[in-house]
Amino acid sequence: MNASAENDIMARFPDGELIDFIASGNLRMFERFCHRWLAQGTTMAAQATSDPHLALDVARRALLRLWQTAPAHLGHRGDVSPLVARFVDEAAREPTVLPALAGKDMVGDIVAAAHALPQADPRGLLSRMIRR
Repeated sequence: MNASAENDIMARFPDGELIDFIASGNLRMFERFCHRWLAQGTTMAAQATSDPHLALDVARRALLRLWQTAPAHLGHRGDVSPLVARFVDEAAREPTVLPALAGKDMVGDIVAAAHALPQADPRGLLSRMIRR
């Protein structure tokens, strides 16, 4: 299977199913989720903070929080925007500012930061299959 065919298959996954893959520690699916949600998360953050300069930082922290807590949201189906909005609101209340982006690849920087963060109680698809 070539890379474009694989991307087409991954593009068909609904956001709720991506969260299941993210819960199992799948960084590629987290990257896919970030590509889908970074712009909308930044818009939500700009509304929550009234400061467009902080909006990207808040959106980044919200996506990283989703990475860390994804195991708690296994089986989430339907619209994930309320879940993302909750993480944006929580991140907007925290004064912490992440280090500046290393380059112009914002999603790549978010995924690299996620790689270093532990997930809370990983119990995703892979973990459930191994335990059977």
